[in-house]
Amino acid sequence: MKIMCKISLVGVSMVVLSACTTIQPLSVQNRQRIKTIKLNPVTVSSSSMYYYPPSMAIGGLFALPAYNRGLGHFEKDIYANHIDSARIFRAQFLGALDRNTHFKVVKSGAADATINLNIYRYGFSIPHGLTSYVQPTLNVDANMCRKGQVVWHYKNRSLVVKGT
Repeated sequence: MKIMCKISLVGVSMVVLSACTTIQPLSVQNRQRIKTIKLNPVTVSSSSMYYYPPSMAIGGLFALPAYNRGLGHFEKDIYANHIDSARIFRAQFLGALDRNTHFKVVKSGAADATINLNIYRYGFSIPHGLTSYVQPTLNVDANMCRKGQVVWHYKNRSLVVKGT
């Protein structure tokens, strides 16, 4: 009975941990076939920014006033300064493609493959429960399609942007 409980615990843990990041690597055949790619406009699933301040980790419901005040402050600054997270992410992604891959990005016309990017959460969060600061957070779902079939997929649910 104890062995079955341990096996079940390990199995559940593996399922939970494997759900954090989903990666379908690009095969060697597709890497050789694809020379040009087209990047579709970045979509943002969430209409509002995510904010998880240090007070929420400790105070829970009692920290809601601080949470609302902090979120309002960040959103106000973002809108006042015309910060477009989708535009910034697209520019950074194009730069990374140019530096790290052999693909040529075409703006219009036919391409061997198309990349779709979706930001499903962006904002600020504490890196862990015992900190007094927040870091930028960006959660992305990306895929590359060739002839209607997904040939590469990457989804990260907890990417903390470092060095900002």
